Amino acid sequence: MFRVALTRTVQVLARGARNSSSSSGSGSTAGIREGGGAFGKREKAIEEQYFKKKDSEEVEYLKTHKEELNKLKQETKDKKKESK
Repeated sequence: MFRVALTRTVQVLARGARNSSSSSGSGSTAGIREGGGAFGKREKAIEEQYFKKKDSEEVEYLKTHKEELNKLKQETKDKKKESK
């Protein structure tokens, strides 16, 4: 979810940079990844590794907060039962 938003943002920014530099006539604006080859594969692998790590960190964060929320809900239910 976060990865998709970030990828789209990067694509929009890249398009803007390409358009602005192509109008100035400064030459090729293709990135290493778009050029292919070993550097493109390496960049793709590094990017995938980065996003996989970020995704797992986000999932872990959500799991811990879910557990805390469930504990709080249970405590609230217990207090309501005691007050009746």
